[in-house]
Amino acid sequence: SLVERSQQLHELDPERVVVKLPLTRAGIRAAAVLRVAGLRRKQPIRLCMTVCYSATQGFAAAGLGAEYIAPYLGRLNDTGRDGLRECDHLRAAVGGDARGAPR
Repeated sequence: SLVERSQQLHELDPERVVVKLPLTRAGIRAAAVLRVAGLRRKQPIRLCMTVCYSATQGFAAAGLGAEYIAPYLGRLNDTGRDGLRECDHLRAAVGGDARGAPR
């Protein structure tokens, strides 16, 4: 499962490993389980949420404690949307700049 594999990866090097999960229903459920597990152990599991197509998804990822959010700029543009504008909306939704630092 996503949760089991993520925990195995995390255990390789908890300080340096960042687990990558998609912003799908399964990925969001896994991230929620991993967040609770990390809080219980007082050792958060570092997360990168990928396949982000909207500010709403990015906001959900931030709420799950994701350290990184990976929008798919090229795919956004391929669908006829303005990918850079969507990324700007994403950045504004999570309150950070491109490096994740608060404004």
